[in-house]
Amino acid sequence: MDLSKSELKLYTRVTVIIFTIFLTGLAGALMLAYNLREIGKKQGVWALIIITLIADGILFQVLNRITLDNWLRYFVPNMIAALILGFPIWNIFLKKVDIYKPKAIWIPLICLILFYGSLIIGNYLISKHT
Repeated sequence: MDLSKSELKLYTRVTVIIFTIFLTGLAGALMLAYNLREIGKKQGVWALIIITLIADGILFQVLNRITLDNWLRYFVPNMIAALILGFPIWNIFLKKVDIYKPKAIWIPLICLILFYGSLIIGNYLISKHT
């Protein structure tokens, strides 16, 4: 497969980073896994997803002991995952793929809206009953 001249549709590096920060490391890993499958590198997909889940869990537990701030416990692991997925992992697997069309972000965007929408509605309902 000539990766430089193909008509691939992949999530861009920036898209992976942004959705990793605002959703979870898992979201970024799934987007990157989609890209890997599209270029024929299927063998590392499950390892990437499992390692990301384990790393997110460990970081959350470490931060749980350091701070009570929920925002820090949520966003710090996401930012670390975004940096790792967006740079060293991307460069290892996707550096040679230089020509591709950006994949539409509708599914991740809908997930983002549903996730934060449910948090907002949940907080509103909890505050209304207290």
